[in-house]
Amino acid sequence: LSTEQKYVAEITEFIPEYVVFNIKEIKFSLDDLYHFDVTVLNSERSVIPLKITKISIRLENGTLISPQSVDPPLLQMLNKNSTITFTCGWDWSTYRDKELTVTVYTEQGYKTEAASKTPS
Repeated sequence: LSTEQKYVAEITEFIPEYVVFNIKEIKFSLDDLYHFDVTVLNSERSVIPLKITKISIRLENGTLISPQSVDPPLLQMLNKNSTITFTCGWDWSTYRDKELTVTVYTEQGYKTEAASKTPS
């Protein structure tokens, strides 16, 4: 805002952080080349519970894929100050020793992602 006398006023607004959630762990096991686990945390600082709607995998070349299965099945509610571990069905046996990014999406429009590397 400015006046005819060239005075300027600024308004600063604080936008509160309603959700703090992230991928706590991505775990591949050499005993199971057809699944991996992803643990998601909704922090105690979050104000609302989250509804997890989708999990995706982005390969090194940018290809996006969806797990063939997710257990527990999506949609899952994730309360604040809690975690949930999803077992995702994906044959990673031909994608060993490679980087990937896992993204978790919520119904509320939030998403979080983390990079990982498959075992060699």
